[in-house]
This record gives sequence, C-alpha cells and structure tokens, in this order.
Amino acid sequence: MATFGELLTAADRYLTQATAELDRPETEHQARHPGTVNELARLTTVLARYGERIGNSFGLAPANTETVRSAARTFTQNLHQAARILGTPEWTEPGGPDLAWTLRAAANTLGCGLDLLTSHTTPTPGQAQPATANTTVITDPEASSALLHRLGQYARTLGRLAERSSPDARQAAHPLLQAATCTEGLHPTAALALEGIRLRSTGERIQPLPGESTEELLHGIHISTQRLRNLNPLLAGTHTWRYLATAAAITCQLNGHITGVITRRLRDLGHPHQAAPLNPAAQDIRVLGRKWRAIAREWDTLFETRLTPGTTPAAIDASDLIIRLGRLIYTDPAWTPGPKARSEIAPPERLVPDAAHAGALGLAVLRSIEACTALAADHTAVADATKIAMMRRTLPRYAGHRTPAAARTIRTRYQTTHHHGRETTAALGKALLAAIPEHSPTAAETALIVHRASTPPGHESPAALAAQSFPNITAQALRMLGKQTASDPPPLSNSSRSPNRAR
Repeated sequence: MATFGELLTAADRYLTQATAELDRPETEHQARHPGTVNELARLTTVLARYGERIGNSFGLAPANTETVRSAARTFTQNLHQAARILGTPEWTEPGGPDLAWTLRAAANTLGCGLDLLTSHTTPTPGQAQPATANTTVITDPEASSALLHRLGQYARTLGRLAERSSPDARQAAHPLLQAATCTEGLHPTAALALEGIRLRSTGERIQPLPGESTEELLHGIHISTQRLRNLNPLLAGTHTWRYLATAAAITCQLNGHITGVITRRLRDLGHPHQAAPLNPAAQDIRVLGRKWRAIAREWDTLFETRLTPGTTPAAIDASDLIIRLGRLIYTDPAWTPGPKARSEIAPPERLVPDAAHAGALGLAVLRSIEACTALAADHTAVADATKIAMMRRTLPRYAGHRTPAAARTIRTRYQTTHHHGRETTAALGKALLAAIPEHSPTAAETALIVHRASTPPGHESPAALAAQSFPNITAQALRMLGKQTASDPPPLSNSSRSPNRAR
C-alpha cells in the first residue's frame, strides 16, 4: 500500500509533466479547453481542502504554530476565490485533451493523499478512539509547514496554467498565484515522518509457510506487527496476555540477534560509523527482552499452570511474528520455536547483502519492537491481572479494597517496560536513520516510527472526512498507483485516452 510520500511524489510527476508543456504552442489550445478548465477547478478544490485541514489542525487540538495555521487560512481563502471563478467541477470523465487527464490524475492522487491523512484523525467502525498515534505527526508544525509549502508550489503551477487558459478562467490566475505567495515564507523542511504514513487499515493475517522468500517474510512481519499494534483488547483473554508477554520476550531475543548481524555486516561493508549506534540499540533490545521475561514470570505466578499459546487472533499474530523472525535469521526454512529448533544463523552476507537490505531488515526489527511496546501500553492486561490476583485465595489477605501486591508488581513492570520500549524504539530508529540512505524506501517509515515513539499519542476529537467517496476512490487510486509508480507517467500527446487509463 502506498505511503503519503509516494502519493505526493506521483502528484509531483503529474504536475511537472503539466509544467513542461507550458511553453509549447499547443498548450494554450489545451489549456483553454472546457475539459481542462474543469480539471483545473477540481484540483484547485482539492488544494483548498488541504488548506482547510491544515488551518484547523485536521479538527484536532491545535498543534501547529499559529504562523502555519494563519498561512493555511490565507492560502485557502485565495483558493476558494479561484474556485468560484473556475466554477464547480463536474464529476465526469475528462472529455478534453491530455492536459485535462494529467490534471485529473494529479487531483485524484492528491485527494487520495488527503484522505489517507484524514483516516488517522477520524473514528473507524467499532473503534472507540477517534485518532491514531500518527496524528502527532500530521499536526506537527514542521511537517505542516513543509506540506503547505509544497502545496503552494502546486498552486503556482495552476496559476501559470490559468494564465494560458480561457478569458474567464484567466481571472483565477491572480488568486492562485497569491495562494502560492503566502506559503513562500514557510521553511520547506524535510517531513520524512509525514511521508511514511499509510492508509489507516489492518491487513488480513498471512499464514507463515516454509520456504518463504526474504521479501515474503518481511511483508508477513509487517502485517503481524500491524495487527498487534491495532489489537482489540476486548478480544484478548487473560491467557492471551500471559502468552503475549512470553512471545514479546522471544521476539526481543530474535531481534537482538538480527540487530547484531546488521551491525557486523555494516562494518564488513565498510560503514563502521553507521554501525556504531546499533551496538547500544541491540543492548537495549536485550534488556527489553529481560523485562518482558519478568512480566511473563509474574503471569506464571498468577496462574501456576502450564503455558499454552492459545488460539486468539493476538496469540496467533504473535506466533506468526516469532516464526518469521526466526526464519529470517536461521538457516532452517521451516523453523519454529522449541527445544528441537535448529538455530544455525544464516550467513550475514545472505541476510544483509548491502546497506539497502540492512535498512529493510532493520525496519522489520523496529516494527517488531514497536508492536511489543504497544502491548505493554494496554491497561486491559493489568486490569485482568488485578482481577485474577483479587480472586486468588492463596494470596496474602489485604485490608479493604487495596490492590494485591502481585497486581501492583505486574502493573509496575508493564509501565517500566512500556517506557523502556519507547526509548528503545526511538534509539534504534535513529540509529537506522543514520545507517541507511536518506531517500531510501525505508527511511520515511523509520522516521515515522521514531516520531511516534518520541511523542506520547494524544486522544483527540474526530474530524470529517475530506473526500466524497472515501475510501473507494482511495483504494482504487492506490491500486493503480502501485502499477504506475514503477515507471514515469506517460508523455503528453494529442491521442485520445480511455477512461481506465486516466484513473
């Protein structure tokens, strides 16, 4: 599934394509065509929606500086004025020249990006919390400033196109260019974390199969960690929490091994400075594993019965994660945890052939640690432990309704594990960002995870969706983008296009 950064990159390509045509003789004819004016109006409307969302911090408690929000409001006012001049766009397939199709593609792509961001600030069916942890990234002042500056560049392109358009549409050029001007004072800082955001969703479980390729293993790990981060605590019983603590300890043990391999391999590849920060991060992961083992022992004390994995979705996802992490680092393609498991570590050069693979492997570790940390944050586990402790007759008696010592201990252990997990996630993420190329595919999501770990998530009020047909048009455009991003957009020509090609 495409990230917000990938959608912006696709929009850049479409608008760059449109800009390249500005000085060609046939551009004025295409720009005057009613179909092009209609798409100009549509794209202007989409940019105005972005401005509205940034101006009101996506309906959340204001996190943006007033400078950014004020610029966004001025930006939006100018775009609304341009939109009134251009008229209400018709929701039909473009009937005009290639320039109209290019503007439609840009509008659809940017619309999908806005809906992707907005999906994290609105409730989903059956979810009590309206916002995700990514809202702190979406409303971050630097990210908003960078995004608004980029939108201003898009508005400038539209203004230059409007200047070449029909006499009526030409009047929209001035407010469009004014919209661009009001964003020039913003600092176009990098917003890697924002670019790493994906559509809010939870993938379906992928059952591990022997002999999966490295890419399949990494994708499966991504799905399992995503599902664990979005765990519904109401579906997890006390035995599940008990098993998840043990699974988290095993996960940290495996991740410690993997991080060690990445570190050694980076040194072998001639990157000792990039490898150095990973050493303390690996140690932090091992310490985190010991904290999870301590929580598991507390659960064992409460139950005093043999541990069984259980069949709840969370237990299955945790088992899938362990299996795939093990198959990443061990030579046995059918590896499963247990006393008879073959634990021969795969050759480092096979696991990490180059620095780019080090980033992908490190991201899998980072996702796993973040997922375990999310489990430590859930108060349902502590509540369940407290209930069990209160019901245990063998525990020392206590006066009144005072929480039993066993419950207090497990609560403290979860709190310290969650705190240490966030610190470990941030430290590992920063180490990875220093080790991998800045513009690599993994850098944006790594930065996003670091931001989530460094900023406590907020519980904010919901905001309305931006698109009229979310999520259908988003899903459709994302599918098409997956087919298109591997190659450059088709060049402009005078030939006609089919509706399917334009989508």
